[in-house]
Amino acid sequence: MKTVALIGAGSIGSRHLQALAALGPEWSITVVEPSSKSMAVAQSRYEDVTQDGSPKPSYHHSLDGLTDFIDVCILATPAGGRLQLVRDVLLRSKCRYMVLEKVVFQSVSDFAVAQDLFSDHGVDVWVNCPRRQWPVFQDLKTALHGSERIDGHFSRSNFALACNAVHLIDAFQFITGVADITVDASGLSDPILDDKRAGYVEFTGTLKVTNSRSDMLTLCGYASECAVPPVMTVMSDKHRWLFKQQAGLVSVAEPSSTWDWQECSVTVPPQSSLTADIVHNLITDGSCALTTFAESTQAHVPMLNAFLDRIEVASGTRPERCNIT
Repeated sequence: MKTVALIGAGSIGSRHLQALAALGPEWSITVVEPSSKSMAVAQSRYEDVTQDGSPKPSYHHSLDGLTDFIDVCILATPAGGRLQLVRDVLLRSKCRYMVLEKVVFQSVSDFAVAQDLFSDHGVDVWVNCPRRQWPVFQDLKTALHGSERIDGHFSRSNFALACNAVHLIDAFQFITGVADITVDASGLSDPILDDKRAGYVEFTGTLKVTNSRSDMLTLCGYASECAVPPVMTVMSDKHRWLFKQQAGLVSVAEPSSTWDWQECSVTVPPQSSLTADIVHNLITDGSCALTTFAESTQAHVPMLNAFLDRIEVASGTRPERCNIT
């Protein structure tokens, strides 16, 4: 039997679990979730999509339910306490591959400690920033190949910018092919308490990301009352691209069409359709379409430092951890 463990079966974890229903009967799935309520929701969602041959998961409320060997371990828990969870899992079970949800850690120092843990235990690790799996971003990367400079812009209201910025930063790294970035948070608001995630902080305003070849990404988060829909644009000397994610529409323009805009419909795949491919590819190829932990570190560390800079300016104190998830 091949083994996959899902630790954390809340909102995103339950969608990972649904995706795992596409695995065959040769797979064993172990689900660990301390909340009985979340576990019941996840189990119901799994049963909604199960089919002939789907694995029959075992459900547990603690890590005691883990097997001694895990082919693929998915950690879909909140960022707070994740480093200790990684340590606990690796001390209990031998893992071949691990997939971590973003935000990976809340402290910059945790990344170096985690890398040492992964090296010591011989586990290869990826981070679930799934836009790299979306055909619309894969096509964009191809179209931008050879561009002299790439400029991206994303805006929306009620964005949860601190929580979600890493998704767009990762997409920027992917389409430009450059992982080395700097992040400027001077255009952000003072930190505000997140009314959706108790105890966490959020920002509105502008976050600027620049890579080592001077490509730029600007993220703009507006207050919820502004009612700005999510729109992303990417411009270069070879390709112009406008993505209306909620509407499922992409407009493109190129020199060959004298820069006339052409619009087409696109599909944004849900998480419940993506995770099984990741698991299959890890087992068959030893790799997958997601971001490696090393590259994701290059996104997370400057982003966290930028948020901490902004918190320090606003409060006069620099916390050890940036309380986002």
